[in-house]
Amino acid sequence: MKRDCMPITNSSSAQPLPPARPSSRFWVRAAVAVLAVHALLIVATFRDYGISWDQIGGHLYQNAVIRFYASHGTEKYAQEMTAKYYGAFFDLCATAVERITHLRWFEARGLTSALLGWIGTYAILRAGWIAFAPPVGVMAAVFLLLTPVYYGHEFINPKDAPFAAMAMLALYYMIRLAKEYPAPRWTTAIKTGLALGMAMGVRVGGLVLFGPLAVALVLTVIIGWWQIGFRASFKPTLWLALQLGLIFPLAWAVMVAVWPFAWTDPIEAPRIALAEFAKYPWDGNVFYEGKLLKPWDLPWTYVPNLLVRTLPEHILLGLLAGVLSFGLIRRTTLESSRMPVIATCVLLAAFVWPLGVIWSFESNLYDGYRQVLFIVPPLILLAAAGTWGLVHRLKQPAVKRGVIAVFGLALVVVAYDLVSLHPYEYIYFNRSVAGGLPRANRSYDLDYWATAVREATEWVVKNYSAPSGTTVIYSMNDGEPDMVEELIHARPASGIIFRRAVKEEKATLQFLIRRERQTSEPTEGRVLHVVRRQGVPLVDVVETP
Repeated sequence: MKRDCMPITNSSSAQPLPPARPSSRFWVRAAVAVLAVHALLIVATFRDYGISWDQIGGHLYQNAVIRFYASHGTEKYAQEMTAKYYGAFFDLCATAVERITHLRWFEARGLTSALLGWIGTYAILRAGWIAFAPPVGVMAAVFLLLTPVYYGHEFINPKDAPFAAMAMLALYYMIRLAKEYPAPRWTTAIKTGLALGMAMGVRVGGLVLFGPLAVALVLTVIIGWWQIGFRASFKPTLWLALQLGLIFPLAWAVMVAVWPFAWTDPIEAPRIALAEFAKYPWDGNVFYEGKLLKPWDLPWTYVPNLLVRTLPEHILLGLLAGVLSFGLIRRTTLESSRMPVIATCVLLAAFVWPLGVIWSFESNLYDGYRQVLFIVPPLILLAAAGTWGLVHRLKQPAVKRGVIAVFGLALVVVAYDLVSLHPYEYIYFNRSVAGGLPRANRSYDLDYWATAVREATEWVVKNYSAPSGTTVIYSMNDGEPDMVEELIHARPASGIIFRRAVKEEKATLQFLIRRERQTSEPTEGRVLHVVRRQGVPLVDVVETP
């Protein structure tokens, strides 16, 4: 039976940005400014970032992938090495950037990761814009840029950061499909499939994104039936089902196309990779709550605890504001709340569903929560929506100004932390819950990817003195010696020759990584230099007798 309510507005003819009314012009300019600032920051700073551990193996995989495609699949090393379980979408993009820019390989990979991160910023802006309101989209993009853990990973993480960006792009197109109902465009469905395929082409775990997609489609159909009745909604529902029939095979085809291992068996290979990631055999130590633990010994609260401690205050306050603003709702209609309801449920599903899958399989997590970094943008968008909703619904001007001032102060503080931590933004811990970086250093991993080794190496090349022609042997207490080798090849004017130690050989210089703080204090030799941020040591350069 047809419901007595207003028909669903067909927004399929909407332009990318709303008409240029005076208020919307401001938000259009603000959106362009945010995206431009992000792009300028990428160009200006991407060379500052170090080489993370995974970049060494990632570069070897990248070269193997290129040989695989150049040989039309006859060179099979990319299908056999340890990294074979990862898709090669990022590696193909990095190769293109490297050949276009002629940058060193690790700088090209960092720039590629950051450029994909820029796409994630665009996606969160557009998702907030169409689902809630233009100010929410702009605010979400600003919140994302001022989230140090996410921002820092954009430049150093060749797996999780690109995956998070593509996942956010897929979520945006899911929300857009719902927005365009009852006449969703085929082009939007194609873009959804491509975005899902690119995410799965980085990590096959992108399959979890079909959970939020199902939420988006089911809610769209249910609300459509409620508004215009079952009979009237039958054709739009069938249309949506046909588009879903396009999205899944398209996403799967894109994933297979950019993943050499999937060429061995497009159905079985993803299942094997998922099983491998579910119980990834990493047996290193995780410094958590002051103890060195194995990944399988970490409690289920590991990710929630770190989220509360590493998300900046404006995100935590925004999520709280969302709850408060919901309580201030007095009266609304399904028509006016349709998109906010659908988008909120999709974003919640994008956060809760992956964690539920991980907990149900008891998968190993480590290195903070970088493997689930993709759950952060949905939280940020919810925080932006909550912030705007609270400010919009407050009636007392003094209270409204007070709330704005609190958020403004929080943004200023985190902006200061971003500058003071650069280029190690990803080690950030907030002040209100974690007590800041010095306190967090006593209980949690900080520079777990040893990216500060670059700064330490460059200091040695520039400042270490010894007679000309001297051979200086160096070593690391942990990590990949190639991280130093890639940077120390530049010889200072003194003519010193640097060579890494072979097995059992005593080193003149040691790069002491402070990942596991309690077990990494200098015990001998003379400390020549310490890489610090906010008073916390990250790497010591030690001269041994």
